Amino acid sequence: MKRAIFTLMGTAALLLLVSAGCGDRPGERELANAMRQLERGQLVRAKDLLEKSVNKRPGSDENALAYAYLGWVEWKLEDKESALQAFENSLRINPDRWETLYNIGVLQFSLGNYSRAEERLRMAHELAPAETRPLEYLARLYMDNRNWDDAWTMLQKALSQRPKSPGILTSLALVELERDGPAAALSYLMQALEISPEYPPALYNLAALYERIPGRKDEAVSFYQQYIGLGRDLPKREQARSAVERLRRAPPDNDETVIARPEPPPEPQPEPAERVDPSVRMDEIIERARRHADAGEMELAAGLCIRAATEARLQGRPDLERRGLNTAVEIAPDSARAHFAMGRYLAARNRHEEALQSFRRAVDIDGSWVPALLAQGRVSAHVGQYDEARVAFSRALEADPSNPDPLWELARFFDETLNMTNRAITSYREFMEKFPDDTRADQALDRLRALGNDA
Repeated sequence: MKRAIFTLMGTAALLLLVSAGCGDRPGERELANAMRQLERGQLVRAKDLLEKSVNKRPGSDENALAYAYLGWVEWKLEDKESALQAFENSLRINPDRWETLYNIGVLQFSLGNYSRAEERLRMAHELAPAETRPLEYLARLYMDNRNWDDAWTMLQKALSQRPKSPGILTSLALVELERDGPAAALSYLMQALEISPEYPPALYNLAALYERIPGRKDEAVSFYQQYIGLGRDLPKREQARSAVERLRRAPPDNDETVIARPEPPPEPQPEPAERVDPSVRMDEIIERARRHADAGEMELAAGLCIRAATEARLQGRPDLERRGLNTAVEIAPDSARAHFAMGRYLAARNRHEEALQSFRRAVDIDGSWVPALLAQGRVSAHVGQYDEARVAFSRALEADPSNPDPLWELARFFDETLNMTNRAITSYREFMEKFPDDTRADQALDRLRALGNDA
């Protein structure tokens, strides 16, 4: 992560702030000179001046801002540990700046300290609930740990504040790809491009997504070419060029491209969206969905209905949420995603038997879809269908051995539900061996010790 992702007051604004003072207080002249060096890009000289400014007024509250800038300079110089220390010093003096908490969270994340990063980012959000960047970075942290549900929740909160952000929509597409499959991701990416037709991450990810869908290689080439046409400084330009060449000479459906996580720059806060009656919006979306269904685009139709149901839930309208999901199942009865969404809705209301029927239908349609298999396993275990749960978790593990979630669910199932100690120990040990960097590896070790078998 080389680009400046930190949040700080602009240097020009700080120069105005400094020039308003008398200019004779200890450390003030060094701070002003440091700002001038930053304007010129002289980071090493700016660092030296910032340190002198701090040293000339030890214990002063005025050092909070100098430490904040020192942290930013250390980050640019790629000294993360020193940057973290500077930001912590700034926070001790002024604990009420959300920007400092956010910067510490970003640094802790980059250093692999996920729990500390999460704590600081959540504190930043509490101090600035209208600012979406802490939410977006929390989502990135959860995505990195394959915690798709929490990532989805953070991004939905951010989207409710900035509904026209292509960056948030693109991040949601990546989460939905893991949670609900390609159709869900496709819906969000198309929305992002409706708002910003030349938004690079959305174009690249849409091309990569189409490359994974049988029969959609032409669309993949088209979106890759649009991405390439945006300029020479794009981070994925060479990968896109290679993908176009590969798609043109290769037989269909013989390759997959890993979708890249977007890192959108901070965007200006948009004007508040005009309030629309939820019932009217539901009518409009369902009408669009039916048109797609009539055209044979069942997955896109289902995706629109599910998105409308999600919006209804966030607006506190469970009646409209159920209507959207009912419509999804009605117009796309062979969509695994539609039945999966209905199952989650029912499970959240403790209607587990009905939810299990929906998850079974989803698995009948797509027997290798890991999220549906895991959901079937969890609900089956909850209602006492242990054989079905065990088969579902095992099938999920077979479908995607590189995904840590099925093995983790199987280990917990043996441990907490069946009390099969030996099988639990075997599964926890296998989890630690295969996924040592997963944050749940520490929990696996704790359980092994509790079960009397140290790793």
